[in-house]
This record gives sequence, structure tokens and C-alpha cells, in this order.
Amino acid sequence: MVAGGVTPLINTAEARALGYKIVIWPCFAMTAAYLAYQQAAKELQTTGTIAERRGGPDGMAVVGGVRELFEVCGLSECVAFDNEMGGTSFADGV
Repeated sequence: MVAGGVTPLINTAEARALGYKIVIWPCFAMTAAYLAYQQAAKELQTTGTIAERRGGPDGMAVVGGVRELFEVCGLSECVAFDNEMGGTSFADGV
């Protein structure tokens, strides 16, 4: 299912009723991400900075800071792997 695509959108209940066991939504979050990037870019262009937020537009939850984002992306595991391999990439702390 691709919003704005050529195939008419159906919800999961309709797909199930039609006999489908799986529905793929390959771009389901791209529009929301694009709009958030666009808003942040406009803010940066207009004000020269980006405000740190705990909640996004329309009450959507957003990542609570860059450290949380790094953790979602696996930073702790990367640090542990680097240490196990004798690396010093994160020797100064993260």
C-alpha cells in the first residue's frame, strides 16, 4: 500500500476480508519524516537554531535528544564491540 500510488488503499481489515495474509506499507513513515525535516529546516533557516523538543507537531512523540537517538541506533553495542576488539574510538566516553 502506497499512499498516493495507483493501487487503491485498503486497510488491514479489508485486506484480511479479501484473503490477504500480509500487506506491505513500504513508505508508511516517509511523509511524516519528510514533513518533520522540512519544518526543522525552515526553523533553522528562519531562526538560525533548532529548539530541543520533547513532543512534536500535533502531539507526536519525538526522540528525547541526540543521546536517545544514538541509543536507538545501537551506539552502546558499537562501543562494546569497539572495546572488545581493542579499539579506542570511544575511549573518551560517549
